[in-house]
This record gives sequence, structure tokens and C-alpha cells, in this order.
Amino acid sequence: MEMFHQIIEQVTSTPSTEHRFQIDIPEGWGQGRATFGGLIAGILFKAMRLRVEEDRLARALNVSFIGPVSPGPMTVEVNTLRNGSSVTQIEARTFQNDEIQCLTVASFGKDRESSLEISSANGPTATIALDKAQELPYIPGVTPEFVQQFKMRWAYGGFPFTGNKENIMGGFMQFRDQPAQLKDHAFDETVLVTLIDAWPPVQLSKLKKPSPASSLTWAMEFIQPLPERLNNESWLHYKAEIDHSHNGYGQNHAEIWTEDGQLLAVSRQTVTVFG
Repeated sequence: MEMFHQIIEQVTSTPSTEHRFQIDIPEGWGQGRATFGGLIAGILFKAMRLRVEEDRLARALNVSFIGPVSPGPMTVEVNTLRNGSSVTQIEARTFQNDEIQCLTVASFGKDRESSLEISSANGPTATIALDKAQELPYIPGVTPEFVQQFKMRWAYGGFPFTGNKENIMGGFMQFRDQPAQLKDHAFDETVLVTLIDAWPPVQLSKLKKPSPASSLTWAMEFIQPLPERLNNESWLHYKAEIDHSHNGYGQNHAEIWTEDGQLLAVSRQTVTVFG
């Protein structure tokens, strides 16, 4: 997790008045020929978050993965689309070699007075406890490089390429190897965005042999405010399900909860599957 914070610190140290700037993407976050998309989305989200008033909380994030990002210098460009009385809409994009790789649009909004209060249902109950759930190991040359940055313990469905018959996947997740100085560091939406995308598409668990796949689009909605008790040692509960897969494209939806059943975010994803 220390490497993640060092990357995000490059964004944080850039003046919020700067419209276009560069950061360096290190090795160790590979996902096939590309850099892990969750890291790129997290970087762009942080760049947008820093340019919006604190009382405007993150409400939605939409991501289009356009091209692969390579390790090395990456240009980030941020533009405010509209700054209304309650809602700010802002976009950010990445470039390498003058080509766009990723485009994000986020909405941030102040709380509003409303008589309508509907709580989410209780979170799912995993049939496998956290301490008994099997963790996806990092195996150099077998699993993607970025897997070494996370702990993902399976409680639903199967590992990728195991021919699992279920249309669900999920379990528990957190960052791996957290230095003492970061264990109580504030948990925010940037961490949440990056963690969610660590999970592979559910479709991969149904295949019987390795096959490439990638995210095409990704949409997140945040349930605010995030619980103050969350920190970087907190385990989050993730459960995803296939909605449809046909002709090499698949649609999935997922929910992300605290361990004690508080909804944090909902996610929708379109993936390309080549197997």
C-alpha cells in the first residue's frame, strides 16, 4: 500500500489550479500489457476530488478504458464541466504519446434536505468466513502483477479459469503489506475505487483455460457518507454477478459493503472477453 500512496501523493502534491500535469507510473502494477485499470481510475478520481469543495461528496464515477497505459510518464488533464449551486461535474483523462488512454467523468454534490429516507438492505452473508476464505495468491508469471498489491479472499464463485458454474464472484478485500504509518490513514473513495477494480470479471471464473479480458466501461455510485470507522486495515465485502454475456461482451453488477453490512457503493461494468 505504501507504493499506492506514493503514486497518489504525486497527484496530491500538484496544485489544484493546474489543468494539466504529469505523474510517473511505476512497474509492479501490470495487467497483461496494460497498467491495472483500478490504479488509473484512482489517480484520475483523486485529481478530480482535489478540485472540488470538500462539502461536495462523491456521488458517481464513470470510466471508459480507451487504451493501455504503460509504466513511465503519464499526462493527466482535468476539466470542470459545470460547477452549479449544489453539484459539480468534472472530467479527467490520461495521455501517453499524445494518445488518450482513459476518460473519467465524476459528479460531486452537497447534501440536500429531503423527507425521503430509505436505507439499503442488510449486506450479504458469506457462507465462508473471512478467516477461512481462500486468498488468491500472487504467482509471478501466472497472476497479473497488480495482484501482489491486494488481498482478495474468495467467498462466492470460483477463481478465474476454473470452469465454475455460478454466475457470481466475490468475498473480502483490502490492500496488502500496510506500513504502520498507513494503517490508520484516512480511508477515502480513492482507496475504494482502486480496491473494487482488483476483482476480475465474473466471466473469467466460468472459463476453463486462460483467456484475455478487459474492462471497456465502468460506472460506480457512492453511498455517502463513508463510515468514519473505516481505515486501511478494514476488510470490505464484495459481491458481483453476471447480468448477461454474448458475442464477446459481458455486463456485470456488484455491491460493496462493510464487514458489518453497510452499503458503500454499487458498480456496473462492461467487459470484453476473448475466450
